Amino acid sequence: MVDTGPTHSKLGFGRSWQSQRSRRHFHFRNASPGRQWQTSITLGAKLPLSSGNLETGGNPLPMQYQSSLGTADLITGITVTDHTWQFSAGWQQPLSGSNRNQFLPQFWNDPEAADYPPSNDFDRSADVLVRASYLLGAGRKLTFSGGLLAIYHLSEDTYVDPGITNDPISITGSKGLTLNATLTGNWNIAANFAIGFSAGAPLVFRDVRPDGLTRSIVFAPEVNWRF
Repeated sequence: MVDTGPTHSKLGFGRSWQSQRSRRHFHFRNASPGRQWQTSITLGAKLPLSSGNLETGGNPLPMQYQSSLGTADLITGITVTDHTWQFSAGWQQPLSGSNRNQFLPQFWNDPEAADYPPSNDFDRSADVLVRASYLLGAGRKLTFSGGLLAIYHLSEDTYVDPGITNDPISITGSKGLTLNATLTGNWNIAANFAIGFSAGAPLVFRDVRPDGLTRSIVFAPEVNWRF
């Protein structure tokens, strides 16, 4: 579940590159003959590509410059769809606790470091999502859909600053709603194989997004193999 918002890259690290998160999903579908609606359930996991502790010149980088959130997450969801509408709900829960990020802006000799939220021992809250989309139509093999995706961050994320306390400190403004406009495309090449894309742009976003998932637009190619 990717929060999108304005990209900010001010420190002298060069461009920010966020690699694709690793995921494993299993789908179970139920469709009764004669019924218009189909229901599918998703159970999966997001596996970290790193521990979220990349550095430059010996200085820890903020989450905006990490290649991974550094946590293993459980992902569950349910989708109900007919020929034109699709409604989904999901939940993403970090399982591995805080990552190994050590960024605290006061240790950077750069005034722009204060523009980035502190994330030492960053502990990310769970997300819930609700999505509604409408099939724009183009045929049986090529389909497009547009809709809205609402993601609610259930509580404030925390970090640890040993100079203040060893207890977790809440990041004010990190709890709340992100609302995205979405567009997807899908080309069914064979009965069990398809390629496509998904794209999104934010309409509403949280005041603070310390996880680094800040984007003005997201575009992701997809390859699907159905078992």
